[in-house]
Amino acid sequence: MIGSSTNGIGDNPSSVDICIMASKEVPEAKKKTVQEVEKAESNSAEAEKAAQSSDETTVEAAIDSAIEAVIEDAAKTAATVATKAIVEDADEAVEAVVVDAAAATTDAAKDTAPENAAPVAEKATGASSEAAASVEKPSEPEPLPELTLAMIESVLQNKHFAKDIVTIPAKVPIIKFRDDIAKMDITLNLNQDVSIRNTQLIRDYAKVDWRFPHLAMIMKEWARENHVCSAIDKTISSYSWTLMVIHYLQVCDPPVLPSLQKLIPRRYDSRTSVKQTITNWRRYPIKWHSNNTSNLRQLLKGLFRYYGYVFRFDQNVISVREGKVLDRASMPGAAAAAAAAAASGSACGGQWGSFLAIEEPFNRSNTTRSVHDKEQFQRIIELLRMSSNALRGVRISLFNVIADDIYFPIKYHK
Repeated sequence: MIGSSTNGIGDNPSSVDICIMASKEVPEAKKKTVQEVEKAESNSAEAEKAAQSSDETTVEAAIDSAIEAVIEDAAKTAATVATKAIVEDADEAVEAVVVDAAAATTDAAKDTAPENAAPVAEKATGASSEAAASVEKPSEPEPLPELTLAMIESVLQNKHFAKDIVTIPAKVPIIKFRDDIAKMDITLNLNQDVSIRNTQLIRDYAKVDWRFPHLAMIMKEWARENHVCSAIDKTISSYSWTLMVIHYLQVCDPPVLPSLQKLIPRRYDSRTSVKQTITNWRRYPIKWHSNNTSNLRQLLKGLFRYYGYVFRFDQNVISVREGKVLDRASMPGAAAAAAAAAASGSACGGQWGSFLAIEEPFNRSNTTRSVHDKEQFQRIIELLRMSSNALRGVRISLFNVIADDIYFPIKYHK
C-alpha cells in the first residue's frame, strides 16, 4: 500500500491519497508440492519396473534350485547302482536316472517356481500400488478472490473511524471517506500504478523548483474557494489544476520547469514495473537549473493571463509529457467530437470532446473529460479572466497580496 499527500505537493495536510497495489504470486509451498509430485511419479515408474524384474528373477532362481536338487539326487542314486551291478547295467541305470532327472526337473520347475515367486511378485505388486498411491496429486487449494473496491468498502463499513464512505464509479474508480480519528479526508484507489507514477513525477517537479509547489497551492486554493475544483461537479480536479500549473511553467519564457519525461526518459519509463520504476528513481538523478528569475507574484499574474486570454481551449491539449501544447485534432477521435461540439454548442463524443483537454503524462488519457458542461466551463473562464484583471494593480483579498502592473511575457509553443 502506497500513500501520497495530494499528488506529491502536500498542499492540504487534512487530505491524503492512497493507492493499494495487490497482486498474486505462486506460493513457495505450492512450488515444492509440484516438485514432490514429479519425484513421486518418477519413483512409481521405477517401482513398477523393479516389480517386473523381481518376478522374472524369482522364477529363474526357482528353476535353477530345482535342477540342482534333482541332479544331486540322481548322482547319489547312480553311485549306489554302480556298486551293485555290472558296468553295462550301471550305464543303463545312469541313462534312466538322467531321463528321470530331466522329467523331474521340468515338473519341479512348474511346481516350485510359482510357490516361491508368488509371494515375491505379490510383494512387488503391493510396493508398486503403494508407490502409485503416493503420487496422487494433492488437491489444488481454492484460489483467493480478486481484491476489489467493493470488498474494501465492505471492510471500511465495519470500521468505526471511517465516516461518509462513498464509492465513485469513474473511469478510475475510487473510494472517498473521512477518517474521524485523524480528521482527514481519504481518497483510495486500487491497482492504479499510474497514480504512483504521476505522484512521483509531481514530487520531482516540486523538488526541481520551489516556486512550483507554492504556485500550485495558491492556484488550487483559489479553485476550491471558487468551487471549481471537483470532477464530480463537472469542473477541474485538483490533479488537473496541478498539471495546468506545470504546463504554464514549462511554456513561459524562459521556462521555470522542463519536461522531466523528455529530460530523463528512463526515470519515467511507463513500460517498466512499479518495482523497477522505484529503482530508476534512485538511479537517475534530476539535473536542471532555470534561468527564470520571476517571483511568485509575477508568475501568478502570468498564469491567470495565460489561461484567461492566451490558451486556446478549443484547439489545444495541455501536455506536461511533451512540455508544450498538442493539436486537439490529432488526438484519437477528437476531430469528429470537435465537429459535433461546434454544431451543437456543447461538448460531446469521446474523451477528447470535453471543453478542456489535459493529457495524463503516463496513460495519455484526458484528465478533464468531466468538463463537458458549457455553463460550468464558461464560469471557469470568466473566473480566470476576472483574476487576471484583478492582478493589474488591484488587491486580491483571497491571498492578501498586492500585484504591480508588470507585464510577464509568455512564449506560446506550438
